[in-house]
Amino acid sequence: MINIAVLKPIASAISRELFHSITLLLLLSFFVFFLLYNAPGDEVFQRYLESHSELNSYDSHNLFYIYFIWLSACVTGNFGTSMVNGLPVLGQIIENLGNSILLIFHALLISVPFVIINIAMGFKNNFKLISTTVSVILSILAVVPIFWLSYVAIYITSTRFDYLPVGISPESLSYLEMLLPVALLSIGSGVLIHITQHTKSELFRVLKEDYVLYARAKGAKVYKHVLKEGIIFPMLHLMSHQVAYLFSTCIIIEQIFNWPGIGRLLWQATQDRDIPLLLGAVLATAFTIRLTQFLSKLTYIILNPRASHE
Repeated sequence: MINIAVLKPIASAISRELFHSITLLLLLSFFVFFLLYNAPGDEVFQRYLESHSELNSYDSHNLFYIYFIWLSACVTGNFGTSMVNGLPVLGQIIENLGNSILLIFHALLISVPFVIINIAMGFKNNFKLISTTVSVILSILAVVPIFWLSYVAIYITSTRFDYLPVGISPESLSYLEMLLPVALLSIGSGVLIHITQHTKSELFRVLKEDYVLYARAKGAKVYKHVLKEGIIFPMLHLMSHQVAYLFSTCIIIEQIFNWPGIGRLLWQATQDRDIPLLLGAVLATAFTIRLTQFLSKLTYIILNPRASHE
């Protein structure tokens, strides 16, 4: 039978996360809408009202009413049309957001084996120096401006290996072509070293817990518990919370490599003052980030029901 006593706190924790997510998205959407509404140049927002079929008949001075109408339209999937190219905003967002998620997914994916190998080497006396050296190098690269690091990497790969991964397209993409932008996204943003250091720190903390020391003293096997508490849970938490930072870093990476992602779309929409596209892209990015964090929290609660009381 289903244990109601266990399901109730889990359902309560999930409800809290949903409430926080909805509240955060509403506040963010209104904040961005407010900034664009008060941006210099009245003709820009007026053009936006005229381009949006749901808004062109309303008073442009009634901010809250216009915001409510816009948000209601967005909930139904109507983000309007671009003020530059006249194409539906939703279609452009879906296409470009998927391309950015592709980069971010692989940037996080390559961090998993690296973190595990780095931690394993740290426990071996013969490899401790290598593990420390790699960590120091990654720490240095993480503080180097990512645009400068990207151009250096492009110069080295193009002159030494005759490989220039600029202008690559997801439609004709190979993993070799995607290797450089993904590696730069992971290393240059500092995500890789951040996940490595914090996971290693959390693992050492778990190994020093009294119940682990007691179990090891009795000769019991604690590998499964240590793996879950010291590696899987910390990495899951860290990776989900690095997604927001990776999206911001994507703006630079996508510009340098001409990658048609949401970061490049946001940059172009800002340059063109394309309000429908800018609003839609910001809202879609925020929704994706919060959805990732929500799914991470949900997975954590399911695997560790005690977390529902936290």
